[in-house]
Amino acid sequence: MRILLVVLAASLAVVPARTAARVQAATLGAYTRDLAASDAATRVAAACALGAIGDPAATPALVNALKDPSAGVREQAAWALGAIGK
Repeated sequence: MRILLVVLAASLAVVPARTAARVQAATLGAYTRDLAASDAATRVAAACALGAIGDPAATPALVNALKDPSAGVREQAAWALGAIGK
């Protein structure tokens, strides 16, 4: 019985970590999609959010944003890449 409780407690500890990973992946995907929005303010906010999250998986989208027609988006993408460390 004691082993069962230990195993159950360990498996419950993993559930929040998996949920957090899924939420982060969904959030990262949403902000990455927002980098292609028609509104420059949305693209700036997305780059800012991606830099604040700091996930290196956002690097390709942020590098692409360095070619954005909006100077504000390019500036924020450069900051975000610096925040991520790329």
